[in-house]
Amino acid sequence: MLDEKAEEMRLDPRIPRGVLRRARRRRAANAVLAGTVTVGLALGAFVGARALLDETAVPQPTRPGGTTEEFYPFIYPPTLEELEVTREQVAQGSMPMWTEPEGAAILFAVNTMGWDMNDVKVDVQDHDDEITAVISNPRMSRSAGSGRDLRTTLFMFRVPEPGPRMYAVLAAQADGLELEPIGPEAEFGAEGRVGFRGSLGFIPEGARVVLSVDGGPPVSVPAPDGVFEVETQAPAPLGPSTLISMAVQDGSGNTVALTSSRVATPIVGGGSEASASEPELALPRPVVEMRNAILDTARLRDLNALRSLIPDEGFTFTFGGETDPIRYWKRLESEGHVPVIGDILPGVLGTEPGFDRRVFVWPAQAIEDPATWDEKDIEALTTIHSEEDIRSFQEAGNYLGWRLGIRRDGTWVFFVAGD
Repeated sequence: MLDEKAEEMRLDPRIPRGVLRRARRRRAANAVLAGTVTVGLALGAFVGARALLDETAVPQPTRPGGTTEEFYPFIYPPTLEELEVTREQVAQGSMPMWTEPEGAAILFAVNTMGWDMNDVKVDVQDHDDEITAVISNPRMSRSAGSGRDLRTTLFMFRVPEPGPRMYAVLAAQADGLELEPIGPEAEFGAEGRVGFRGSLGFIPEGARVVLSVDGGPPVSVPAPDGVFEVETQAPAPLGPSTLISMAVQDGSGNTVALTSSRVATPIVGGGSEASASEPELALPRPVVEMRNAILDTARLRDLNALRSLIPDEGFTFTFGGETDPIRYWKRLESEGHVPVIGDILPGVLGTEPGFDRRVFVWPAQAIEDPATWDEKDIEALTTIHSEEDIRSFQEAGNYLGWRLGIRRDGTWVFFVAGD
């Protein structure tokens, strides 16, 4: 029966439209683990994909090019099989709590975090396509020595039809848990090694953090001063559906807060450096610093300073035979091209970024299928392109304009136009 149901309800590898928009448009101080992992590990099209899990369509689990893994986006229910069994139970009227975000959040707290149902406090916020449920356990927070409730934010999503109304959890984010992948970018996840260093904004008595990957043996380390470093070996090669979780526990082994997501789910939340009404993709500090440095030097047309930001090797600025990017950009300007350094470069960096293949890319639309662009995408692109150019990209099925890329370690890797 499960095999038949799995064929009927397929889950697409791409991310829900609203989730991805929030992900790429919020610069958050505390990105969820998903954002952190995606930064260090992103798997190409999974992060760049746009539309999905539309409530009016049946999700389709497909296998993107270059992979053999069907992407399952939710962390709860934790598997497609469990999701289908639960849907059957909900359809029969035996599991009513799944039909509302609050009920699904309580079930997550009980079954995933081990809380007593009577101790769970839930605050649901539903704004357009964004549904969050903040869960806390006041009794456990007090016993852990915290002067405030320790909170975990759940990103909820209504499971698409057909079938009964049901909600699932896309990701969880513990307030105050700061994480950074251990090691150089190329080494994160190599041979299945997954590690993070971080800090706690709250320190329960006997604080420990526990890292688990896809059901493998969890690794626990003490964090008496709120600072920790933890590594583990994944039970299988990392992929888009790999589930990575970081639990914060007190001295009694109780989970007081949790951050968890699939590798390919770029969800962010928490305190924002920008206005809450202007969410952006969470950018690592090295990326922010490089972006600002490029902007400053470009606006001042300080060519020597700009040149110092360009790496000696591996920088793409043209698909021709040129060898000097500054000289090339100046030549374009001398031939009547719109000033590349003074106008185009700042303009591109003034757009919102996306994330693809371990690189933050401006504009975000450069890594998206033009067929998925909506009115907001078109509006964003008109700041750097004419309407005629935008139509030509759509007709070509590919963004061919200027785009700029910075790796998470702050390395500027390309500023180029064309295909």
